[in-house]
Amino acid sequence: LIDENIKEQQNLQKAEMKTLQAQITPHFLYNTFDTIIWLAESEKKDAVIKITRAFSDFFRISLSKGHEWITIAQELDHVRNYLTIQRIRYADILDYTLDADEGIGDIPVLKLVLQPLVENAIQHGIEMTESGGSIAITGAKEVDHLVFRVKDNGHGMSTERQREVLARRDDNHFGLYNVHMRAVLNGDAGCGITLQSVEGKGTEAILTLKHLEEAPHYD
Repeated sequence: LIDENIKEQQNLQKAEMKTLQAQITPHFLYNTFDTIIWLAESEKKDAVIKITRAFSDFFRISLSKGHEWITIAQELDHVRNYLTIQRIRYADILDYTLDADEGIGDIPVLKLVLQPLVENAIQHGIEMTESGGSIAITGAKEVDHLVFRVKDNGHGMSTERQREVLARRDDNHFGLYNVHMRAVLNGDAGCGITLQSVEGKGTEAILTLKHLEEAPHYD
C-alpha cells in the first residue's frame, strides 16, 4: 500500500507538471508572429531571419521530445532565445545580461522555469516604465540547491502584491505561480520562488530548486 501510494503521488505530480508547463506561454505565439509580419512588411530581412531562428530554437527546447527535465545549459539557451525575440520586439527599451557559474551546464533542471520569470520582469516591470530598463539573470549552485535570480529595474511591486502573486490571487502572474508550484512539488522546504521588490525601483525573483545529480524517472 505504501509503494502504491508513493507511485500514485508521483503520477499526480507528473500530471500536474505537464498541465502547468502547457499553461506557461500561450500569448507569446501571437505577439511573435505579429512581430515577424511587421518586420517582413518593413523588409527587414536580417531581423526576420534572426527572430525566426530564435523562435524555432525556443520551441525546440520547449518541446524537448516530451522530456520534463533538461540541462541548465539548455534552459539558459531557452531563455536566451526568448530574450532575443523580445529584444527585437522592444527595440531600444530592453537590455539584459545572463550569467551562470561555470560547471553547472550539465546539471538537470525542470524545463521552462526561467522564461516565466523573465516574462514577468518584462511585462510587469520594464513595460510599465516610460524609458524601459534592464534585466539581469544569474544562476548558481549553492550546497544542495540551484539558485536562479532574475532582477529588473522596472516598476516594482508592494509587499501585498508580492503575496498575491505567489498565492495565485492574480491571474496576470499565473506563469510565476506555476513555476513556484513545480519547484515545490519537485523539491524540499527550501524550494520555490521568493520575491524582493521596492515600488519604483524594481523586482528580484529568486528561484530555488533542488539540486539533483540525475533527472527523476517516473514509472
